[in-house]
Amino acid sequence: MKNKTFKITFQSLWYLFTSTALAVICVGGYNPYFMNTRTMLSTGLVLCSLFVALIIRKKIIIDTSLGLFIIVGAYMLFSAPMSMDTDTSFKIAGYYIVGIAVLMIEYSDEMIDTVLKFMNVFVLVIAVSIIISVPIDDCMNKYFSWLLNPTHNEAVAQSMRNAIVHSRSYAGFARDKSVAAYIMGMGICIYLAKYFSGKKLKWYEVVGLLAEISALLLTSKRMILVCLVAVFAVLMLTSQIKGKIVKFAVIVLAAASALFIIMSFIPSMSNVFSRFTNEENNTLTGRSDLWSFSFMMFSKSPVIGVGLGSFNEFAAQQGYLSASGDRWDYFGHNCYYEFLGELGIVGSIIVFGALLYMLVKTFMLVNNKTLLPIQRYHIYFALAVEIMLLMYSMSGNVLLYADQTLALFFAYAIVRSITVNNGLRKKTRLNSYRNRGYYAK
Repeated sequence: MKNKTFKITFQSLWYLFTSTALAVICVGGYNPYFMNTRTMLSTGLVLCSLFVALIIRKKIIIDTSLGLFIIVGAYMLFSAPMSMDTDTSFKIAGYYIVGIAVLMIEYSDEMIDTVLKFMNVFVLVIAVSIIISVPIDDCMNKYFSWLLNPTHNEAVAQSMRNAIVHSRSYAGFARDKSVAAYIMGMGICIYLAKYFSGKKLKWYEVVGLLAEISALLLTSKRMILVCLVAVFAVLMLTSQIKGKIVKFAVIVLAAASALFIIMSFIPSMSNVFSRFTNEENNTLTGRSDLWSFSFMMFSKSPVIGVGLGSFNEFAAQQGYLSASGDRWDYFGHNCYYEFLGELGIVGSIIVFGALLYMLVKTFMLVNNKTLLPIQRYHIYFALAVEIMLLMYSMSGNVLLYADQTLALFFAYAIVRSITVNNGLRKKTRLNSYRNRGYYAK
């Protein structure tokens, strides 16, 4: 029997770095340590992508998907100098440059699977941190301030307490309830994709899924919950598994029963449902005020917009302030309206056209019956993430934040990788593809 030895190669290092960097940026949350490494990790992703493309593979395949987003990035760089807030504009444009770098590499099935495993570990850890925050009073401040508030800033500590006291919302290691809800959504998308691609969930995966759903409910964020219901419906309708209607009914009944039992022990989990009918929690009025600023920006420069990242400064000039009386720094809570105002008709057509193209392309791949089982799992994950984040963009700032933008680009990278690799390899080598690593030919 031969002894197995682990060899450190560029491929193994690349796998490890890329998986870690994508997990930290996309689902690491807002703890200071991860936030402080984002610039370094983003730079590393760009440099690694360029090295693999230009030195290892010695080529960049510019297909329609990559070409469209290169145009998107170019337009954003064109728009940034015109912005009322150039620091914000170049920062947002930078997110898209990093996304394009991730998109330009064709990843193997093995590497995509590794990234998803890394991501789900991060999600599960944060889910547990949210759940344990319920029975343990002020848990994050008492026992994890070294992670979430290493400088022991009282304002930060109080803001975490206020979220629990005033809105009964828990964020755990994510530190922000909206970010926590999005992260739980990413983990749930992994499990749903695995199930609807035809894979059976093992008992510990079912436990993980229930933990993430429970943690999602404890964040009290409604929109992500609505988005995931839509994701579930779309995946069920597009799934090719047999007897899916019966299985759907069984899943709904089992999930409802499990949640009913859990909520009877943890009343805080029902808060998200009460927010649907509680008029005091209706945030549409505040968002409608923000949306009006996007249309005001559009009226000033309808063709090319007033400049990427202008929203916060424009709102400040209109006298709009945050609840604490400070300058508004939280964007327009509708990416489509905001991009219309900031990028104009020309930029909106470019950006929205690219997003729509990728969504259609993903649906086409979902219906492709020649995919390997592992590829079907990956493409269902990509579809789930696209639906969740594109829907969430209607009331959130998905396309303006580093974590959620990169998550969307990773979904696009999965779609592009499967498309390019399946198109380049011969049918006789179909089953050997998963062993080819990063050397796409």
